[in-house]
Amino acid sequence: MQFAHAIVRASVCVLITVLCGCSESQPPTPSPLVSGLNSYLSYQEARNRLGVGTSGWEIVEDSKTDKEDRRPPYHLLVIGSRIFADLDEVGEIRLYFFNDRLMSVVFSPREPERYLRKLAIQRGIDLVGAQEVKIPPATLITRVKPLSGRIFLRFEDVRLQEEHDNWIRRFS
Repeated sequence: MQFAHAIVRASVCVLITVLCGCSESQPPTPSPLVSGLNSYLSYQEARNRLGVGTSGWEIVEDSKTDKEDRRPPYHLLVIGSRIFADLDEVGEIRLYFFNDRLMSVVFSPREPERYLRKLAIQRGIDLVGAQEVKIPPATLITRVKPLSGRIFLRFEDVRLQEEHDNWIRRFS
């Protein structure tokens, strides 16, 4: 009987690990996003890396579950700046943190074609002729041109994005 309970307990642990995308052995390898930022950075680590002060940056969204909530924790923090430079190209940026881990970055350069050329030449990321590019271990870069006409690029860690989306599907 104890053997059967041990098997059930082990099976439940494996199931929880798979469903949560968790790993008991090692934390996931961070994936490169933009301007020297990697996924899984905390809000404070990203601020330190960017040298972010209080001026020029704003909190765009700060949504979280209450401490009394029985669901797993959910905290989406989005910060943005209207003046940010990557590869010497100025534009607007937003950083998305899910449960205090940098999940994605959206950058809208003022001169998108020039930025795309620099991205191809300096970082080997060719989005001039493609809508999206994957970079190991888990970055997906997508070029988006909405109806407004202003091109932006989304740099996301697909693992964290999937974890976020799964939380929304299961618990919202």
